Amino acid sequence: MPTAAEAGPRADPTELRFAEEIVRLNGRQSFAGLPGAVDGRPLYVSESRDRDLLTLAVRESQLPRRYVLGIHGFRLAQFLSRGWVCPTLLYRAAAFHEPLRPPHPVDDVHILGLSTTTGKILGYTFLAGSLDAEPLPLDSPARSRLTVEQDHGLDLLGRWAAPSWTTHHVYEAKRQLRAADMPRGVLATRVPWHIMAGMGRSLLALGGADGKVLVAGDAKEGGSFQHLMLMGLAVDIVHGPPPRVPRTDLLWPLFDTDVHAKPFLARLPTTFADDMTAIEGFLADADDNQSIRALMQERAASREAQR
Repeated sequence: MPTAAEAGPRADPTELRFAEEIVRLNGRQSFAGLPGAVDGRPLYVSESRDRDLLTLAVRESQLPRRYVLGIHGFRLAQFLSRGWVCPTLLYRAAAFHEPLRPPHPVDDVHILGLSTTTGKILGYTFLAGSLDAEPLPLDSPARSRLTVEQDHGLDLLGRWAAPSWTTHHVYEAKRQLRAADMPRGVLATRVPWHIMAGMGRSLLALGGADGKVLVAGDAKEGGSFQHLMLMGLAVDIVHGPPPRVPRTDLLWPLFDTDVHAKPFLARLPTTFADDMTAIEGFLADADDNQSIRALMQERAASREAQR
């Protein structure tokens, strides 16, 4: 696994030490108090059968600022640990957390898997709401562009334009992470599925009775795509140009690869709630690796049956 020291080949020792200290700083953080600090009812909360993992999904406005900053620090440290952040740009910015998004009316959603013993974040993903001050048609030239659209230089939403669908129905899925220092084992294997269950239930809540919600993003085939499709989302993969991210971007090393992520847009099929129930049923009895393999096989069979 790449280290912070390997993230930027031209970084000098001072920049590398700064990056490594950011990883150490965030590695000492505990989020044990976060569940009790949530203002109001979370979108989702579930404790694993073994009571070693607490998964919850919360709107950003429900969290005290210290926890918002802490979560963004976790994200930065995880990317640094994987070699996906430029230490030189990080040092110049004197940043200790990922940049916060500008104020916007559609609340972002954080889905976290917390260790019940250490309070550390073991799994995470993020649903970013629209930056548009008012809901706009998906093909409006005045709408804000999603990060994935900017990175890939394409219009991802326009093709889905339809009456009553607006930019406020769209969330961009980002930062699908499992803690880089997690040892191999049953817990590490099932953490992503607990996060997917939290994400799925959040989407059902955000979409309301009509399931009116779209999920955009990009992912590499075989990894995140597999989870998205196995969890039951109807995923439309867009085959377009690879992302073009300038080297002035803090995360340019993430895109410096021969295997590029592909954009996607996903919707909730009518079977999605049943898919979530099936996944949660497996996780309730997930005490070994075989149960996770069975879950993946069952979801794959379900996808094939619906074709």
